[in-house]
Amino acid sequence: YRITNSSVNTTVDTHLLMIVRGLPALVRMNNSNGITTTGNPYLRGFLPNGVLMPGQTIVRTFRFTQAPNGTPVRGYTLDFLSGQGNP
Repeated sequence: YRITNSSVNTTVDTHLLMIVRGLPALVRMNNSNGITTTGNPYLRGFLPNGVLMPGQTIVRTFRFTQAPNGTPVRGYTLDFLSGQGNP
């Protein structure tokens, strides 16, 4: 994914937490950095120079394992949080 800070004047500081919500039951995220308190996998993006300025873009890859029954990996949403700690 190509992720852009589309804000006009807000900086994303320290880390960008990218949370994957709504994966089909048997689909797993292979490269997650952890699981949220609500059971969703997430990636922690360490930002260049510690910030993502308005208009700046980063690229991150999400890797999934398809369910044994062939359920496609779709229908999920991404949520983004700025900061440290575990979401």
